[in-house]
Amino acid sequence: TVYIFSSSSSKSPLRLLKGNTSSVTHMQRSAEGTYLMTNSKDGQVLYFNVLSGERVTQETVKNCSWKDWSCPMAWHTMGMWAAQRHFGISGIKCCRAFHAVTGEALLAAGDVSHQITLFHFPSLSGKQGFHRYDGHGGFVSCMATLPGADPTTAAALLTLGADDGALLQ
Repeated sequence: TVYIFSSSSSKSPLRLLKGNTSSVTHMQRSAEGTYLMTNSKDGQVLYFNVLSGERVTQETVKNCSWKDWSCPMAWHTMGMWAAQRHFGISGIKCCRAFHAVTGEALLAAGDVSHQITLFHFPSLSGKQGFHRYDGHGGFVSCMATLPGADPTTAAALLTLGADDGALLQ
């Protein structure tokens, strides 16, 4: 269950978004703020209208733009999973889509094998190329981007290692 609170009054939730059958591990909101996508521990992908609290279908959100892509499970990331077939559902710990200063749309994935893998975004085919980088002493727990001179692009990707506590650029 996802609890939606008002920023002006946090005494009780405005809405409960119910439906996930396991713990929610990732979520992201649509660019206009109407929809929320959740990923759960068991691999479930659900969509909600945050204004009404109702679950909606993938068909409802298929043309949505998403504010920041950080859910590892969805149709936009199928190629990432195909390229890393040796991972189970919990193998990819975090991901982030961004526009590089070169103009390319990229998807970075951090995994349990201490690596960062870069794909084109959306990543729809396991046959597309990718680049893999080592660096962390433990699994990659989260990612963020630093804005470039143009705020719609990322000048750098920051990654945080869970076991080593290292912040890498």
